[in-house]
Amino acid sequence: MLSALGIFTFMNAWNNYLWPLIILNDESKMTVPLALVYFNGTHMVNYNVVMSAAVLITLPVIVVFLIFQKQFIKGLTMTGMK
Repeated sequence: MLSALGIFTFMNAWNNYLWPLIILNDESKMTVPLALVYFNGTHMVNYNVVMSAAVLITLPVIVVFLIFQKQFIKGLTMTGMK
């Protein structure tokens, strides 16, 4: 059950986008999902590059889920039980 909580916490921290966008001014300290903004051009977006970067950013979350899949499902099914 604690590993399911750990997975939720990891996914929340990894996907946190808005908070660093508001707080950070230095580009070298920005999070990886926030870096997707810099793949956009002024007048054009190269969707191939943006989608490739998005897949690479999502891979750690998928790997963590696959490693702890049994604990994740067990944690979800145990909620609400007496």
